[in-house]
Amino acid sequence: TPIGLNSVGLSRRGFSAAQIEGVKQIYKLFYNSGYNVSQALERACEISELDDNQKYFIDFVANSQRGISR
Repeated sequence: TPIGLNSVGLSRRGFSAAQIEGVKQIYKLFYNSGYNVSQALERACEISELDDNQKYFIDFVANSQRGISR
């Protein structure tokens, strides 16, 4: 069961604070908003200014054959 985003690990891998906040925003949308996965995908695609890391997260979820652990 996912507990939260590993922001320390992201920081150690060279992610900037702004990049980590962007990934947190998408993470919260999928895990803490109360939406199911398809609803969260719709909401995520409505965000106008997505960075590459946010797009990667969304693409991973959208293309997952087995879904994500929630």
